[in-house]
Amino acid sequence: MQDGHSLLDEMSRPIKNAFGADISPDYASQTKHVEQKLEELQERKMRCDDLADVRKLKLEQILQLRTCENDAQKVP
Repeated sequence: MQDGHSLLDEMSRPIKNAFGADISPDYASQTKHVEQKLEELQERKMRCDDLADVRKLKLEQILQLRTCENDAQKVP
């Protein structure tokens, strides 16, 4: 994601020729494409984080269950 933002920064900088005239290319469509890919990447990261949270919760619940089972076996 950092590389994508760096690329957007580079594409937004003006380019001058040896005489100081602005010769910046039109990167509008490329900028839009990069921004779209960055949004998709951010959404994918959020989904992965959510999935990791669910799995972590499930593991914590399994650990609690095992602890309760072990405690129940120790009772005479």
